[in-house]
Amino acid sequence: MKNALTRLREIAPKLNKTTDQATEVVRRIEHLLAKEMQIGIQADVRVSCKNLSTDRDIETNETTYLAFQRINGLFRIVVRTEAWQGNVVNGDGDSHVIEETPWLECSRGVKLETYPKLPDLLEELTKEAERTIEAAESAHPEVQKVLELLK
Repeated sequence: MKNALTRLREIAPKLNKTTDQATEVVRRIEHLLAKEMQIGIQADVRVSCKNLSTDRDIETNETTYLAFQRINGLFRIVVRTEAWQGNVVNGDGDSHVIEETPWLECSRGVKLETYPKLPDLLEELTKEAERTIEAAESAHPEVQKVLELLK
């Protein structure tokens, strides 16, 4: 036990520093995306998926996502946990959100678990923004035709 406490005393400063650095990076990226760029596009990446099934015919999963989404009226980097329960045979099921917490308000454990997915989230957000632009641009001629009919 003394050995473990000695090791914990040695690694605690590094753990604190790592968490502080991650927090500062997320704070800056969140500000950049939400305030400076005003991206306003939602995206998410899966962090983990746990099978909680106890019945062989009914599957229950809990999936954690790192997301950029609107929460309480503001776009934030968020950790979202969803549950899915369904029939293994036919695939019918239901999904619902269990929890959505701004990353900056998460526990240290959740922060450090989800932080490595931040580059993936930024890549997915970029792809989603590009898809959104493409869809809007391809719809523009049709919308223009509708506007012409209204004149």
